[in-house]
Amino acid sequence: MNKCAPSGFTGSSVLAHHGFQPILRRMFQAHSLVGVSSREQPMKKKPIKACFVSYSSLDEHFSYGYGAVRVIAHALQTGVDAQFSFYDLKAGCGSATEDADLISAQEPDVAGFSVFMWNIERVEQALALVRDRLPRTIVVLGGPGAAGFERVSRGPWLPDFIVLGEGEAAFASLLSRHAMNDALRKETQTFRAEDKCKGMFQPQVLEEPVKDLDALASPYLNGIFTPPGELFYLETSRGCPHSCAFCVCGSHSQGLRYFNMSRIRDELAWAAERGKRKINLCDAALNYNTRRLTQFAQAARDADPGHYLSYSFALHADSLTREQIRILSGL
Repeated sequence: MNKCAPSGFTGSSVLAHHGFQPILRRMFQAHSLVGVSSREQPMKKKPIKACFVSYSSLDEHFSYGYGAVRVIAHALQTGVDAQFSFYDLKAGCGSATEDADLISAQEPDVAGFSVFMWNIERVEQALALVRDRLPRTIVVLGGPGAAGFERVSRGPWLPDFIVLGEGEAAFASLLSRHAMNDALRKETQTFRAEDKCKGMFQPQVLEEPVKDLDALASPYLNGIFTPPGELFYLETSRGCPHSCAFCVCGSHSQGLRYFNMSRIRDELAWAAERGKRKINLCDAALNYNTRRLTQFAQAARDADPGHYLSYSFALHADSLTREQIRILSGL
């Protein structure tokens, strides 16, 4: 199987999926939400156009940009008047030029990149091309590799904003500022595009933690996004009880917080009903709380009585007990 080839999927009723056009050259998978608008109101200012680019692992053929999808789902839920396009590219396939071609074709007001340690160089190159082609577009970086981009990047060009930690609330607030009489564009146009480089410009850093995880929209249950294959990403918690500076889970953590278990059960049932089979839990560790682990195991059995789902997850070895091993063996 060609890992760089796109994987087809059927979008939901609110997903305007552009499909895999020949111009994409089988280099990557592209999930496009262009045309999705949080509000349809005639006789008013045109919605903001926001384009998100994520880079999924080449090792997992059906991996996808879960973080970017969550950001879009939350922005739609908060009522931001915007249209979104989302391109989930494969790390190691295609080129920064092709990435910039996709973004340029949308002519977005805001372009967002998910940054990881494996795609910093690609983002550097795409950022330079976007600055050249779309000087009025506001560029935002988020994701675990965004922190310190202005220091570690070897390229000269910088984004307008860097989002640290959780991105949903920060991106929604940023788009809302833009929607208010173009306020954000006027603010960022203090500097010319050609001046937004090292030594002349410093990106604004945004950090807006999510206090109530259940206030965040589910991109699955809300019909925003359907993963393309058997792989299904799921969060049952965020954060970590520790604050290790070397770890992305602890460096910007607001402590350990949990999603409501009924929502987790609904998402697992949604996945099972749609033929998803590999559940990848994105928690820092699944076993910090034995009572919570017991509840999750019961929710998994309720959502998937046929035991079609398999699970992969991280564990905190120092917290692992015989009771937890017994519970996990039943998944």
